[in-house]
Amino acid sequence: MQKTEVPTREQLVQRASELVPVLKKNAAWSEENRRIHEESIEAMADAGIFRMRAPARYGGYESDTQTLVDVASELGRGDGSAAWVASVYWIPGWMACMFPDQVQDEVFSTPDARVCGTLSPSAMAIQTEGGVVVNGKWGFISGALHSHWQEIIAILIGGGYLTVYAILRGDTDYLISGIFILMIGAGLGIGFHRTETRKITKKYFSASTLVGKQGRAQVAFAAGTKGVVQLENEFWSSFCEEDLQAGDAVEVVSVDPDKVTLRVRRVKE
Repeated sequence: MQKTEVPTREQLVQRASELVPVLKKNAAWSEENRRIHEESIEAMADAGIFRMRAPARYGGYESDTQTLVDVASELGRGDGSAAWVASVYWIPGWMACMFPDQVQDEVFSTPDARVCGTLSPSAMAIQTEGGVVVNGKWGFISGALHSHWQEIIAILIGGGYLTVYAILRGDTDYLISGIFILMIGAGLGIGFHRTETRKITKKYFSASTLVGKQGRAQVAFAAGTKGVVQLENEFWSSFCEEDLQAGDAVEVVSVDPDKVTLRVRRVKE
């Protein structure tokens, strides 16, 4: 356990104030390149900005909400995008503290750990031996390019019920968007992350080979919403334009452009 000398609110605000010149200098570059300049990231790390929501036992400051607001406001005087990204790191960084101790040990072993993420449960998770299998995609991940970890959210299926499941993963790849957010700035480095099923069952199918195959709905889901179907030994996130009950026979009619969501229809047995 580390012994941490926690700066006061005034000290952290002063540090943020001292960052304003370098953030302002790099703001135009960030706008043009749609990501925070590396110098700005390093400067904020050196100032302890990314430790403000980390646990004290890992060298963090456990800053309160008023301190976060005051520091972010000061950073915004230099570059609104940098202030936004720092603020976004604080949220999933705090959420990482809700994970078991062994997970926290790994995440916060990285100095000034930066965790990006989203609260959108835009994926499905299936319990398997030794863990879960996740299929899905997550959008609008501010700060993705400079993050060490990403927190993703999926819907976990178990025994006919659905629960929200949070997952931390490192060394992720991102498809970076070209979206402009003019109110704040374009230097957000927004990322879109997608996973594809890996070898976790006896057979593996690419989505394009599943058209025409039949399987069964694993849960009930209403028309126009997503659910999960089983095809052979695998589970897939699926969309249907009619109501389905758990156990209904379905047939795959097409695959969404994300290559991980199937379009299915109910079939009579």
